[in-house]
Amino acid sequence: MDRAASDDESIVGDIAHIVARDEDGVAGPRSVASLSPEERDRFATLIVNRNKYANLVLLCKNHHKQVDDQPSAYQVGRLLEIKERHETWVRESLGSFDPQKQRDDELYADYVDRWAKLIKLRDWIKWTDGIFSSSQPSLSKEMDSNLEDVRTWLLNRIWPHRYPG
Repeated sequence: MDRAASDDESIVGDIAHIVARDEDGVAGPRSVASLSPEERDRFATLIVNRNKYANLVLLCKNHHKQVDDQPSAYQVGRLLEIKERHETWVRESLGSFDPQKQRDDELYADYVDRWAKLIKLRDWIKWTDGIFSSSQPSLSKEMDSNLEDVRTWLLNRIWPHRYPG
């Protein structure tokens, strides 16, 4: 929503999962457990990449609530159709849509996500504690190996096929 004279604009979109992400062991609507074996095969890419663009859809808060409260009415296939229809509308209706930029944005977002996972960003304080807080800096062999994998992975993003690994 547009900004007011003295306030910032308001974000009214919610990111919803098409195949649910489990929260603390509690299955959400359209969780993997609720899918048939055929659906699990059909939607395997979404299942593996639950927090990636392919498995996310932008909804208003009201529709996000409705979609999550009515998983029988809003099954995975239907949400994918809704998303595809909207993306088609955007491509056809908005003159500023740049498909190359969209691909680049998705690619670089994936790079950032992968980098954060490889360096264990969520556990940053825990794994860096031994480096910065002691008089005898130390790093576990596992983390040293992970960081070497990150280096190789990053270099292969810049110069594909030049570095083994």
